[in-house]
Amino acid sequence: MNVLMINKFYFLKGGTERYYFNLSKLLEEKGHKVIPFAMKSQRNFSSEFEKYFVSEVATRPSWNLWQDLKTVGRFFWSWEAQRKIKKLIKEVGPIDVAHIHNIYHQISPSILSVLKKQGIPIVMTVHDYKLISPNYNLYLRGKIYDKICGNNFARCVPDRCVGNSFFKSIICSLEMWFHHRVLNIYKKNIDLFLAPSKFVTEKLIAAGYDKNKIRVIPHFVESSYLCHPRESEDPGYPLLNKEGRGEVNSPIGASGFRLTGRNDKHGNHEKYFLYFGRVSAEKGIDILIETAKEIPDAKFKIAGEGPEFKNYVLRIMNYGLKNIQMLGHKNSDELQNLIQSAYLIIVPSLAPETFGLSALEAMALGKCVVASEVGALPELVDHNFLFTAGNVFELVELIKKLINDINAVIENGEENRKKVEQLYDRESHYTKILGMYGGLK
Repeated sequence: MNVLMINKFYFLKGGTERYYFNLSKLLEEKGHKVIPFAMKSQRNFSSEFEKYFVSEVATRPSWNLWQDLKTVGRFFWSWEAQRKIKKLIKEVGPIDVAHIHNIYHQISPSILSVLKKQGIPIVMTVHDYKLISPNYNLYLRGKIYDKICGNNFARCVPDRCVGNSFFKSIICSLEMWFHHRVLNIYKKNIDLFLAPSKFVTEKLIAAGYDKNKIRVIPHFVESSYLCHPRESEDPGYPLLNKEGRGEVNSPIGASGFRLTGRNDKHGNHEKYFLYFGRVSAEKGIDILIETAKEIPDAKFKIAGEGPEFKNYVLRIMNYGLKNIQMLGHKNSDELQNLIQSAYLIIVPSLAPETFGLSALEAMALGKCVVASEVGALPELVDHNFLFTAGNVFELVELIKKLINDINAVIENGEENRKKVEQLYDRESHYTKILGMYGGLK
Protein backbone atom coordinates (compact mmCIF):
# COMPACT_ATOMS: atom_id res chain seq x y z
CA MET A 1 0.00 0.00 0.00
CA ASN A 2 1.26 3.50 -0.89
CA VAL A 3 0.46 5.91 1.94
CA LEU A 4 0.80 9.68 1.48
CA MET A 5 1.69 10.91 5.00
CA ILE A 6 1.09 14.66 5.34
CA ASN A 7 2.22 16.94 8.18
CA LYS A 8 3.47 20.51 8.10
CA PHE A 9 6.67 19.72 10.01
CA TYR A 10 9.16 17.03 9.00
CA PHE A 11 11.27 17.20 12.14
CA LEU A 12 10.62 16.31 15.77
CA LYS A 13 8.80 19.40 17.02
CA GLY A 14 6.29 17.84 19.42
CA GLY A 15 3.93 14.97 20.13
CA THR A 16 2.28 15.19 16.72
CA GLU A 17 5.59 14.64 14.96
CA ARG A 18 6.58 11.81 17.28
CA TYR A 19 3.40 9.98 16.34
CA TYR A 20 3.82 10.90 12.66
CA PHE A 21 7.31 9.41 12.45
CA ASN A 22 6.51 6.40 14.64
CA LEU A 23 3.50 5.53 12.47
CA SER A 24 5.53 6.02 9.27
CA LYS A 25 8.23 3.71 10.62
CA LEU A 26 5.66 1.10 11.63
CA LEU A 27 4.03 1.09 8.20
CA GLU A 28 7.37 0.84 6.42
CA GLU A 29 8.43 -2.08 8.60
CA LYS A 30 5.23 -3.84 7.52
CA GLY A 31 6.16 -3.43 3.86
CA HIS A 32 4.14 -0.35 2.93
CA LYS A 33 5.56 2.63 1.07
CA VAL A 34 5.24 5.90 3.01
CA ILE A 35 5.49 9.11 0.98
CA PRO A 36 5.89 12.26 3.09
CA PHE A 37 4.56 15.69 2.20
CA ALA A 38 5.57 18.60 4.42
CA MET A 39 7.15 22.06 4.58
CA LYS A 40 10.80 22.67 3.78
CA SER A 41 13.01 23.52 6.74
CA GLN A 42 16.67 23.35 7.69
CA ARG A 43 15.57 21.23 10.65
CA ASN A 44 13.95 18.57 8.46
CA PHE A 45 15.11 14.99 8.23
CA SER A 46 16.30 14.11 4.75
CA SER A 47 13.82 12.57 2.33
CA GLU A 48 13.89 11.53 -1.30
CA PHE A 49 10.58 13.36 -1.67
CA GLU A 50 11.67 16.70 -0.22
CA LYS A 51 11.69 18.34 -3.66
CA TYR A 52 7.88 18.22 -3.48
CA PHE A 53 7.71 19.97 -0.08
CA VAL A 54 6.23 23.47 0.09
CA SER A 55 8.45 26.46 0.82
CA GLU A 56 8.99 27.48 4.42
CA VAL A 57 6.47 29.73 6.13
CA ALA A 58 7.55 31.83 9.10
CA THR A 59 4.47 32.48 11.22
CA ARG A 60 6.09 35.26 13.24
CA PRO A 61 5.88 38.83 11.87
CA SER A 62 8.82 39.76 9.63
CA TRP A 63 8.03 43.51 9.66
CA ASN A 64 8.04 43.29 5.86
CA LEU A 65 4.45 44.18 4.96
CA TRP A 66 4.40 42.39 1.61
CA GLN A 67 5.97 39.24 3.05
CA ASP A 68 3.56 39.22 5.99
CA LEU A 69 0.57 39.63 3.65
CA LYS A 70 1.79 36.68 1.55
CA THR A 71 2.16 34.59 4.70
CA VAL A 72 -1.36 35.43 5.88
CA GLY A 73 -2.66 34.63 2.40
CA ARG A 74 -1.11 31.16 2.58
CA PHE A 75 -2.94 30.54 5.86
CA PHE A 76 -6.17 30.74 3.86
CA TRP A 77 -5.09 29.05 0.64
CA SER A 78 -1.80 27.75 -0.74
CA TRP A 79 -1.61 27.54 -4.52
CA GLU A 80 1.94 26.28 -4.12
CA ALA A 81 0.80 23.37 -1.96
CA GLN A 82 -1.78 22.45 -4.60
CA ARG A 83 0.83 22.53 -7.38
CA LYS A 84 3.36 20.53 -5.40
CA ILE A 85 0.99 17.80 -4.32
CA LYS A 86 -0.42 17.45 -7.85
CA LYS A 87 3.14 17.00 -9.12
CA LEU A 88 3.93 14.48 -6.40
CA ILE A 89 0.86 12.37 -7.17
CA LYS A 90 1.61 12.45 -10.89
CA GLU A 91 5.30 11.56 -10.62
CA VAL A 92 5.41 9.21 -7.65
CA GLY A 93 2.62 6.96 -8.80
CA PRO A 94 -0.71 5.72 -7.46
CA ILE A 95 -1.60 6.70 -3.89
CA ASP A 96 -3.85 4.30 -1.97
CA VAL A 97 -4.63 6.60 0.96
CA ALA A 98 -3.69 10.06 2.24
CA HIS A 99 -3.20 10.36 5.99
CA ILE A 100 -3.43 13.97 7.16
CA HIS A 101 -1.97 15.18 10.44
CA ASN A 102 -1.46 18.94 11.08
CA ILE A 103 -1.68 20.98 7.88
CA TYR A 104 -3.17 24.34 8.89
CA HIS A 105 -1.18 27.54 8.23
CA GLN A 106 2.02 26.12 6.72
CA ILE A 107 0.30 23.85 4.17
CA SER A 108 -3.40 24.81 4.49
CA PRO A 109 -6.40 22.61 3.62
CA SER A 110 -6.11 23.67 -0.03
CA ILE A 111 -4.61 20.24 -0.77
CA LEU A 112 -7.76 18.39 0.31
CA SER A 113 -9.76 19.18 -2.82
CA VAL A 114 -6.84 18.02 -4.98
CA LEU A 115 -6.71 14.67 -3.19
CA LYS A 116 -10.47 14.28 -3.45
CA LYS A 117 -10.47 15.00 -7.22
CA GLN A 118 -7.80 12.33 -7.64
CA GLY A 119 -10.09 9.83 -5.90
CA ILE A 120 -7.68 9.32 -3.01
CA PRO A 121 -9.31 8.35 0.32
CA ILE A 122 -8.43 10.80 3.11
CA VAL A 123 -8.11 10.14 6.84
CA MET A 124 -7.07 12.73 9.40
CA THR A 125 -5.67 12.17 12.88
CA VAL A 126 -6.92 14.94 15.16
CA HIS A 127 -3.89 16.03 17.20
CA ASP A 128 -5.33 19.25 18.64
CA TYR A 129 -8.51 21.34 18.61
CA LYS A 130 -7.84 23.50 15.54
CA LEU A 131 -10.75 21.88 13.70
CA ILE A 132 -13.19 23.37 16.21
CA SER A 133 -11.57 26.54 17.57
CA PRO A 134 -9.05 29.24 16.55
CA ASN A 135 -7.48 28.55 19.96
CA TYR A 136 -6.03 25.15 19.12
CA ASN A 137 -5.23 24.00 22.69
CA LEU A 138 -8.43 25.35 24.33
CA TYR A 139 -6.40 27.23 26.93
CA LEU A 140 -6.35 30.97 27.49
CA ARG A 141 -4.78 33.08 30.23
CA GLY A 142 -4.68 30.31 32.81
CA LYS A 143 -8.10 28.77 32.09
CA ILE A 144 -9.71 26.28 29.74
CA TYR A 145 -11.23 28.16 26.79
CA ASP A 146 -13.86 26.09 24.99
CA LYS A 147 -16.88 28.37 24.73
CA ILE A 148 -16.71 28.93 20.96
CA CYS A 149 -15.92 25.41 19.78
CA GLY A 150 -17.52 25.03 16.36
CA ASN A 151 -19.70 28.10 16.87
CA ASN A 152 -19.11 31.85 16.85
CA PHE A 153 -15.46 32.11 15.79
CA ALA A 154 -15.70 35.92 15.85
CA ARG A 155 -15.96 35.72 19.65
CA CYS A 156 -12.24 34.97 19.55
CA VAL A 157 -11.39 38.54 18.58
CA PRO A 158 -12.58 40.45 21.68
CA ASP A 159 -11.32 37.56 23.82
CA ARG A 160 -7.91 37.74 22.09
CA CYS A 161 -7.99 33.95 22.12
CA VAL A 162 -4.91 33.48 19.90
CA GLY A 163 -1.61 34.55 21.41
CA ASN A 164 -3.41 37.19 23.49
CA SER A 165 -3.35 39.31 20.31
CA PHE A 166 -6.17 41.10 18.50
CA PHE A 167 -4.36 40.81 15.15
CA LYS A 168 -3.66 37.08 15.44
CA SER A 169 -7.19 36.48 16.69
CA ILE A 170 -8.70 38.36 13.72
CA ILE A 171 -6.61 36.39 11.21
CA CYS A 172 -7.32 33.00 12.78
CA SER A 173 -11.02 33.72 13.19
CA LEU A 174 -11.31 34.74 9.53
CA GLU A 175 -9.34 31.64 8.55
CA MET A 176 -11.74 29.42 10.51
CA TRP A 177 -14.77 31.20 9.02
CA PHE A 178 -13.42 30.79 5.47
CA HIS A 179 -12.47 27.12 5.81
CA HIS A 180 -15.41 25.95 7.88
CA ARG A 181 -18.31 28.26 7.02
CA VAL A 182 -17.62 29.29 3.43
CA LEU A 183 -15.87 26.18 2.06
CA ASN A 184 -16.73 23.54 4.67
CA ILE A 185 -13.54 22.04 3.34
CA TYR A 186 -12.67 19.60 6.12
CA LYS A 187 -16.09 17.98 6.54
CA LYS A 188 -16.63 17.85 2.79
CA ASN A 189 -13.33 16.21 1.83
CA ILE A 190 -12.10 14.10 4.74
CA ASP A 191 -13.55 10.61 4.76
CA LEU A 192 -12.62 9.66 8.31
CA PHE A 193 -11.40 11.50 11.40
CA LEU A 194 -9.21 9.47 13.77
CA ALA A 195 -9.54 10.75 17.33
CA PRO A 196 -6.89 9.66 19.85
CA SER A 197 -9.39 9.68 22.74
CA LYS A 198 -13.08 9.62 23.62
CA PHE A 199 -12.67 13.17 24.91
CA VAL A 200 -11.66 14.45 21.46
CA THR A 201 -14.51 12.51 19.87
CA GLU A 202 -17.02 14.18 22.18
CA LYS A 203 -15.59 17.62 21.38
CA LEU A 204 -15.81 16.99 17.62
CA ILE A 205 -19.40 15.77 17.82
CA ALA A 206 -20.39 18.73 20.02
CA ALA A 207 -18.89 21.02 17.36
CA GLY A 208 -21.03 19.51 14.62
CA TYR A 209 -18.90 16.72 13.16
CA ASP A 210 -20.67 13.55 12.00
CA LYS A 211 -20.15 10.86 14.64
CA ASN A 212 -20.28 8.21 11.90
CA LYS A 213 -17.11 9.67 10.39
CA ILE A 214 -15.10 9.55 13.64
CA ARG A 215 -13.17 6.59 15.02
CA VAL A 216 -11.25 6.43 18.30
CA ILE A 217 -7.73 5.12 17.74
CA PRO A 218 -5.41 5.91 20.68
CA HIS A 219 -1.71 6.45 20.10
CA PHE A 220 0.81 3.68 20.72
CA VAL A 221 4.27 3.36 22.22
CA GLU A 222 7.39 2.34 20.35
CA SER A 223 8.79 -1.11 21.10
CA SER A 224 11.87 0.49 22.72
CA TYR A 225 9.69 1.44 25.68
CA LEU A 226 8.12 -1.99 26.09
CA CYS A 227 11.49 -3.72 25.59
CA HIS A 228 13.18 -1.52 28.20
CA PRO A 229 14.23 -3.45 31.33
CA ARG A 230 11.34 -3.56 33.80
CA GLU A 231 13.65 -2.85 36.68
CA SER A 232 17.03 -1.20 36.26
CA GLU A 233 19.84 -1.37 38.78
CA ASP A 234 18.53 1.90 40.15
CA PRO A 235 14.72 1.77 39.83
CA GLY A 236 13.99 4.98 41.67
CA TYR A 237 12.15 3.48 44.63
CA PRO A 238 12.98 4.22 48.25
CA LEU A 239 14.11 1.55 50.68
CA LEU A 240 11.28 -0.47 52.16
CA ASN A 241 10.86 -0.56 55.91
CA LYS A 242 9.40 -3.50 57.80
CA GLU A 243 5.84 -2.37 57.11
CA GLY A 244 6.48 -2.22 53.38
CA ARG A 245 6.37 1.57 53.33
CA GLY A 246 8.94 3.90 51.90
CA GLU A 247 11.71 4.93 54.22
CA VAL A 248 11.33 8.47 55.55
CA ASN A 249 14.24 10.15 57.23
CA SER A 250 13.95 12.42 60.23
CA PRO A 251 11.85 15.50 59.44
CA ILE A 252 13.78 18.15 57.59
CA GLY A 253 12.22 21.51 56.85
CA ALA A 254 8.50 22.00 56.40
CA SER A 255 7.62 18.72 54.69
CA GLY A 256 9.75 16.27 56.64
CA PHE A 257 10.30 13.97 53.66
CA ARG A 258 13.41 12.80 51.89
CA LEU A 259 13.32 10.03 49.32
CA THR A 260 16.19 7.56 49.43
CA GLY A 261 17.34 4.98 46.90
CA ARG A 262 18.24 1.31 46.97
CA ASN A 263 20.94 -0.76 45.27
CA ASP A 264 23.40 2.09 45.70
CA LYS A 265 26.80 0.68 46.64
CA HIS A 266 27.81 3.98 48.18
CA GLY A 267 24.76 4.46 50.38
CA ASN A 268 21.36 6.03 49.94
CA HIS A 269 20.74 9.03 47.72
CA GLU A 270 17.79 11.22 46.86
CA LYS A 271 15.19 10.19 44.34
CA TYR A 272 13.05 12.49 42.25
CA PHE A 273 9.69 13.24 40.72
CA LEU A 274 9.86 13.81 36.96
CA TYR A 275 7.97 15.86 34.40
CA PHE A 276 8.99 15.50 30.76
CA GLY A 277 7.55 17.20 27.71
CA ARG A 278 6.93 20.68 26.37
CA VAL A 279 7.92 23.46 28.75
CA SER A 280 5.03 25.91 28.44
CA ALA A 281 2.32 27.43 30.61
CA GLU A 282 -0.53 25.12 29.54
CA LYS A 283 1.50 22.09 30.63
CA GLY A 284 1.26 23.16 34.28
CA ILE A 285 4.93 23.83 34.97
CA ASP A 286 3.89 26.63 37.35
CA ILE A 287 1.95 24.06 39.39
CA LEU A 288 5.02 21.84 39.55
CA ILE A 289 7.22 24.69 40.78
CA GLU A 290 4.70 25.68 43.45
CA THR A 291 4.50 22.05 44.53
CA ALA A 292 8.28 21.88 44.84
CA LYS A 293 8.11 24.92 47.14
CA GLU A 294 5.70 23.05 49.42
CA ILE A 295 7.81 19.86 49.58
CA PRO A 296 11.37 21.22 49.84
CA ASP A 297 12.91 17.87 50.76
CA ALA A 298 11.64 16.06 47.67
CA LYS A 299 13.55 16.45 44.43
CA PHE A 300 11.86 17.44 41.15
CA LYS A 301 13.22 17.33 37.61
CA ILE A 302 11.81 18.88 34.42
CA ALA A 303 13.06 17.50 31.10
CA GLY A 304 12.21 19.21 27.84
CA GLU A 305 12.25 22.49 25.96
CA GLY A 306 9.66 25.12 25.18
CA PRO A 307 8.85 28.83 24.94
CA GLU A 308 8.80 29.37 28.71
CA PHE A 309 12.02 27.52 29.56
CA LYS A 310 14.10 30.60 30.44
CA ASN A 311 11.24 32.18 32.39
CA TYR A 312 10.87 29.10 34.55
CA VAL A 313 14.61 28.95 35.17
CA LEU A 314 14.48 32.55 36.39
CA ARG A 315 11.44 31.85 38.56
CA ILE A 316 13.18 28.92 40.22
CA MET A 317 16.22 31.11 40.85
CA ASN A 318 14.08 33.92 42.27
CA TYR A 319 12.33 31.49 44.60
CA GLY A 320 15.71 30.18 45.70
CA LEU A 321 14.59 26.58 45.14
CA LYS A 322 17.32 23.98 45.38
CA ASN A 323 15.10 20.93 44.88
CA ILE A 324 14.00 21.42 41.27
CA GLN A 325 16.14 21.11 38.13
CA MET A 326 15.47 22.23 34.56
CA LEU A 327 17.30 19.65 32.44
CA GLY A 328 16.47 20.86 28.93
CA HIS A 329 16.28 18.54 25.94
CA LYS A 330 17.16 14.87 26.37
CA ASN A 331 17.57 12.31 23.62
CA SER A 332 15.49 9.15 23.62
CA ASP A 333 17.91 6.98 25.59
CA GLU A 334 18.60 9.69 28.15
CA LEU A 335 14.90 10.31 28.60
CA GLN A 336 14.07 6.64 29.07
CA ASN A 337 16.77 6.37 31.73
CA LEU A 338 15.42 9.47 33.48
CA ILE A 339 11.91 8.03 33.47
CA GLN A 340 13.06 4.63 34.66
CA SER A 341 14.98 6.09 37.61
CA ALA A 342 12.21 8.44 38.75
CA TYR A 343 10.07 7.65 41.78
CA LEU A 344 7.00 8.61 39.79
CA ILE A 345 5.99 10.77 36.84
CA ILE A 346 3.87 13.93 37.12
CA VAL A 347 1.70 15.22 34.26
CA PRO A 348 0.25 18.50 35.64
CA SER A 349 -1.48 19.76 32.46
CA LEU A 350 -3.83 22.72 32.68
CA ALA A 351 -5.07 22.55 29.08
CA PRO A 352 -7.23 19.58 28.05
CA GLU A 353 -4.87 16.99 26.56
CA THR A 354 -6.07 15.25 23.41
CA PHE A 355 -4.36 12.08 24.58
CA GLY A 356 -1.36 12.19 26.95
CA LEU A 357 1.57 10.58 25.13
CA SER A 358 4.08 11.33 27.89
CA ALA A 359 1.85 9.57 30.41
CA LEU A 360 1.58 6.56 28.11
CA GLU A 361 5.36 6.34 27.61
CA ALA A 362 5.94 6.45 31.36
CA MET A 363 3.28 3.78 31.88
CA ALA A 364 4.99 1.57 29.30
CA LEU A 365 8.15 1.72 31.41
CA GLY A 366 6.20 0.51 34.42
CA LYS A 367 6.09 3.84 36.23
CA CYS A 368 3.43 5.26 38.48
CA VAL A 369 1.84 8.33 36.87
CA VAL A 370 0.16 11.21 38.71
CA ALA A 371 -1.84 13.50 36.43
CA SER A 372 -4.32 16.33 36.42
CA GLU A 373 -7.94 15.38 35.79
CA VAL A 374 -8.35 17.19 32.50
CA GLY A 375 -8.99 16.29 28.88
CA ALA A 376 -8.16 12.70 27.93
CA LEU A 377 -5.80 12.01 30.84
CA PRO A 378 -8.51 10.30 32.96
CA GLU A 379 -8.88 7.76 30.14
CA LEU A 380 -5.25 6.72 30.71
CA VAL A 381 -4.42 7.32 34.36
CA ASP A 382 -5.96 5.46 37.31
CA HIS A 383 -8.49 7.73 39.07
CA ASN A 384 -6.71 7.28 42.41
CA PHE A 385 -3.71 9.10 40.94
CA LEU A 386 -5.56 12.10 39.53
CA PHE A 387 -5.82 15.60 41.01
CA THR A 388 -7.83 18.66 40.03
CA ALA A 389 -5.99 20.62 37.34
CA GLY A 390 -4.23 23.64 38.83
CA ASN A 391 -4.81 22.60 42.44
CA VAL A 392 -1.40 22.72 44.14
CA PHE A 393 -2.81 21.59 47.50
CA GLU A 394 -4.27 18.39 46.02
CA LEU A 395 -1.03 17.58 44.20
CA VAL A 396 1.06 18.19 47.31
CA GLU A 397 -1.18 15.96 49.41
CA LEU A 398 -1.17 13.21 46.79
CA ILE A 399 2.63 13.27 46.52
CA LYS A 400 3.05 13.18 50.29
CA LYS A 401 0.69 10.23 50.45
CA LEU A 402 2.61 8.33 47.77
CA ILE A 403 5.97 9.08 49.37
CA ASN A 404 4.73 6.99 52.29
CA ASP A 405 3.09 4.26 50.21
CA ILE A 406 5.72 2.58 48.07
CA ASN A 407 3.46 -0.44 47.52
CA ALA A 408 0.84 1.74 45.82
CA VAL A 409 3.53 3.28 43.60
CA ILE A 410 4.94 -0.09 42.56
CA GLU A 411 1.54 -1.71 42.03
CA ASN A 412 0.31 1.20 39.93
CA GLY A 413 3.45 1.00 37.80
CA GLU A 414 2.93 -2.70 37.21
CA GLU A 415 -0.73 -2.19 36.31
CA ASN A 416 0.22 0.62 33.96
CA ARG A 417 2.71 -1.60 32.17
CA LYS A 418 0.12 -4.35 31.70
CA LYS A 419 -2.43 -1.83 30.44
CA VAL A 420 -0.05 -0.54 27.78
CA GLU A 421 0.92 -4.05 26.67
CA GLN A 422 -2.74 -4.97 26.25
CA LEU A 423 -4.16 -1.79 24.72
CA TYR A 424 -1.46 0.47 23.32
CA ASP A 425 1.13 -1.74 21.61
CA ARG A 426 2.26 -1.12 18.05
CA GLU A 427 0.87 -4.37 16.59
CA SER A 428 -2.72 -3.72 17.63
CA HIS A 429 -2.35 -0.10 16.48
CA TYR A 430 -1.14 -1.27 13.09
CA THR A 431 -4.13 -3.59 12.76
CA LYS A 432 -6.53 -0.75 13.60
CA ILE A 433 -4.89 1.71 11.20
CA LEU A 434 -4.79 -0.76 8.34
CA GLY A 435 -8.45 -1.56 8.98
CA MET A 436 -9.30 2.13 8.69
CA TYR A 437 -7.33 2.45 5.46
CA GLY A 438 -8.90 -0.67 3.94
CA GLY A 439 -12.40 0.38 4.89
CA LEU A 440 -12.15 3.51 2.73
CA LYS A 441 -11.53 1.78 -0.58
